[in-house]
Amino acid sequence: MARCYLRTFGCSTNFSEGEIMQGLLAEAGIGQADAAETADVIVLNICTVKGDAVALRELRRLMDEHPQARYVIAGCVTEAIIPKARELAPDASFIDTHNISHIVEVVRSSLDGSPATALGHTTEVKLRMPRLRRNPMVGIIPIASGCMQGCSYCSVRLVKGGLMSYPEATIVAEARAALASGCAELWITSQDTANYWTDRGEGRLPSLLRRLCRLPDDFRIRVGMMNPTTLLPIADSLVESMAHPKVFRFLHLPVQSGSDTVLARMERRYTVAGFEDLVGLFRDRLPGLTLSTDIICGFPGETEEDFRASVDLVRRLRPEVLNISRFVPREGTQAAAMRMLPPSVARDRTRELTRVFGPIALATNRELVGREVTVLIDEEGKGGTRVGRTDGYRPVVVEGTHRPGSRVRVRIRRATCHDLRAF
Repeated sequence: MARCYLRTFGCSTNFSEGEIMQGLLAEAGIGQADAAETADVIVLNICTVKGDAVALRELRRLMDEHPQARYVIAGCVTEAIIPKARELAPDASFIDTHNISHIVEVVRSSLDGSPATALGHTTEVKLRMPRLRRNPMVGIIPIASGCMQGCSYCSVRLVKGGLMSYPEATIVAEARAALASGCAELWITSQDTANYWTDRGEGRLPSLLRRLCRLPDDFRIRVGMMNPTTLLPIADSLVESMAHPKVFRFLHLPVQSGSDTVLARMERRYTVAGFEDLVGLFRDRLPGLTLSTDIICGFPGETEEDFRASVDLVRRLRPEVLNISRFVPREGTQAAAMRMLPPSVARDRTRELTRVFGPIALATNRELVGREVTVLIDEEGKGGTRVGRTDGYRPVVVEGTHRPGSRVRVRIRRATCHDLRAF
């Protein structure tokens, strides 16, 4: 039996599509390899939203270590990366995010020594398909594909296309199937979750959440990343929906910069003050909220004053989670044509912001030390531990062999920058 090794990079939507591809391959009788060295074909499910470098570096490494394997490049495949990948793997096959239902044909063709391609936009709804879950406790449920925003630096629309919201009934059916298979968490996700249904009318994320919360099983919902511009029109309704006990009090809301000047060049269509007002609304009405936000360092034209504004914003907001990235130009975007800052400037600013945030993360976690909390065990940890999630989706490492999906009452005894410890 031919064996396939699949490795996924990027966002939760990419991981969902990786699970589907593995499910389709298993259903077709193609075995799953646990490691690249035992595979006949290697599928790299790549992310290029932040550039090609990571995907190409991983392909080069695998080709050096396993030159005899067949290769399939899947996921966020752009026109720009195909010739670069072919320089490294001339016989590679390609299948993009819109065509994952054809993974079996592409893999079989590769195994036969005939490189194949399955590229081009489709209107396929990537739900209600076979899947092998990466984490049996987590059901990843994309509610849409693509994006309606036009941020000057972002390649999502180039890769994923415009927004296509999935039917609510299909989403609910996927949720029922995930819960029936044993999942204890549902991750509601898309490129911009707050955008749901705005391609067909008014946003319906709050009503979708309310419908999912009416499902009878004992589970929790994590709402995925939302942009401030699309969140604003539904904010009051959404905060009510997120107050339901089945919804984690977790808000992933990228700000990207603390400077209105930079936000305007990014074409983000909100101000720093507007962002802070949104955060204040959710924090006031959802006590114990975990705020996750993102900042890009070194955007073209970012002055020292602009960067200081980002540092000051982080110090004011004190988010529990901060994703810091260095600006990378994406081919085909407006920002790629802008004048770049010296790489050393972007690097130094990224490092400084990381140093600033470390003590903030530790301090916000230490605020929970001594408290008793109930956590949902959702994954295995290191050294025989388990990892559970608080109502605010904070990770808590616990000792013992607690059953995945169970709820455990623990006392927080220690904190690090990254997690809480109940021992």
